[in-house]
Amino acid sequence: MVSGGVACCHEIRASATYHCCDRMRAARHCKIWFLEPAVPKPVFIFTPLHEFHVQAAVIFSKQLGFHLRVRSGGHDYEGFSYVSRIESPFVVIDPVNLRLVEIDIKDNTAWVQAGANNGEVYNRIAQKSKVLGFPAGIWATVGIGGHITGGAYGSLLQKYA
Repeated sequence: MVSGGVACCHEIRASATYHCCDRMRAARHCKIWFLEPAVPKPVFIFTPLHEFHVQAAVIFSKQLGFHLRVRSGGHDYEGFSYVSRIESPFVVIDPVNLRLVEIDIKDNTAWVQAGANNGEVYNRIAQKSKVLGFPAGIWATVGIGGHITGGAYGSLLQKYA
């Protein structure tokens, strides 16, 4: 898709023969109930290749009057990142391609894109340090985007609660 001469993002259309969950299930976690015919499906699933594609997807969705759902791993038990029973039509932004994890040991900081998951962050930290850690959850497949924005609890919760 192109918007004003700028590549917007990769899109996936849901149709009667192509369930949008097929793409998500292939790469990530998916709920079986999502496949039920009565469950509302997104009009598009945006899988941005660059950060500016996210902005373009938001602008595009707003221009068309679509509501947004953002999915980063898909471990929400209620399925809020998959469906919208109230707000329709809707689109999903899945940052699965935005997986950069940069660890700066000197500054004790990390830059992690929303498509990365806990396991990728744990592994990158372990490659850089034998003493540093990250207080995230025990499930390696949980998406960082959802975890950091308050959607998860980590194994160090009891220590700092």
